[in-house]
Amino acid sequence: MNDLSAIISALNLVGLGGVGLFLYYLFKGLNERIKTLTDISKEQEKILAVVRQRAEEMEQWRKEYKFLVEDFQDLGKRLDTRRNELVQWRHSRSQVLSQMILWVK
Repeated sequence: MNDLSAIISALNLVGLGGVGLFLYYLFKGLNERIKTLTDISKEQEKILAVVRQRAEEMEQWRKEYKFLVEDFQDLGKRLDTRRNELVQWRHSRSQVLSQMILWVK
């Protein structure tokens, strides 16, 4: 019985060593997986920061474009008003000149 118990003890040690080896590689793999996921998370945070920055830049461009369009429309209105003033001035000047010509005759 002594030999049998020694064989059983040896087999138990080998089995426990296998279980220990399995657990070692399991935790090592899990640790690598956690490290990989952490790296991926950090890279995604960097990408998200760049996307936010681009969105802010696009918002600024949109505001500037809207301001320029409104300014351009306002400039068009001011030019139209100025043109109408010049047309009226020219018309009134021509009337004054025509009256002066009639007056001279």
